[in-house]
Amino acid sequence: MPAVNPERLRQQVEDLLTVLGDQVALKRQCLDLLDYYADHTRRSIASGGVKYTEGVFGVPRPVVRALSQGLLSRTQQKPALMLPTATSLWEAGYRETRLLASAILGGIQQLEVAQWAEARVPNCDDSVVLMALASQGLAGLREAEPAAFLERVSGWLGSTHRWLRLFALMALHAAVENPTFEDLPTVFRLLSGVSEKARGESRQVLHKLLNTLTRRSPPESARFLLDELARKVPGIQRMIRASLGNFPARQQELLKHALSVKKRTGIIPPS
Repeated sequence: MPAVNPERLRQQVEDLLTVLGDQVALKRQCLDLLDYYADHTRRSIASGGVKYTEGVFGVPRPVVRALSQGLLSRTQQKPALMLPTATSLWEAGYRETRLLASAILGGIQQLEVAQWAEARVPNCDDSVVLMALASQGLAGLREAEPAAFLERVSGWLGSTHRWLRLFALMALHAAVENPTFEDLPTVFRLLSGVSEKARGESRQVLHKLLNTLTRRSPPESARFLLDELARKVPGIQRMIRASLGNFPARQQELLKHALSVKKRTGIIPPS
């Protein structure tokens, strides 16, 4: 892997952007550039050429960042190229090219970006890519049309496909991580009953999401957990115990008391 020289990298990105609009040439040059910076210890020789382990080049982050910034900036000047360019890079199939696609999609503020993601998430099992698509890729829609964003997320949460459900939780987490996102009541409403189906990575993301919600609004978060406990949502007692340390003393005492009362009588005290 060659050392990253900022001036050389800048020129390489500029050279790449000269073929923007020619999807075949852009994808080829992008793959060549990623190969140039790749961690070659990850690759193994297979029939038909070089195959990268798990579809990851392993390039340094500054390279992906420079490519992402260059592609987003240039495609924003030519909006008609945003979706085709993102699609071409996504279909290349590597983690890095899909991260680049996600960066480009972040400049799109229309609902079509959610429809685009919904069609591809079920066939993507790379959680790093899914997180980038949920956070960066939906950023434009989330900021421009928060109601439309939440409506689409609601559909994903109810999906029978586990990757879409995971993606929905990632998207909500990205939303509440942004202090300018204000519709926390709708987020709490969408999360009602979700812990019952959350398993594995989805449960981990749900915990992170609730921790962020707790940081932003401890009273609302405590009320949500108490309501879920009253509704006897499976898994909620475990989730409350895992979240206790994130609450101020007042909400901690309410939740501890509710757990103890629930254990004895099944009755939830008012907050």
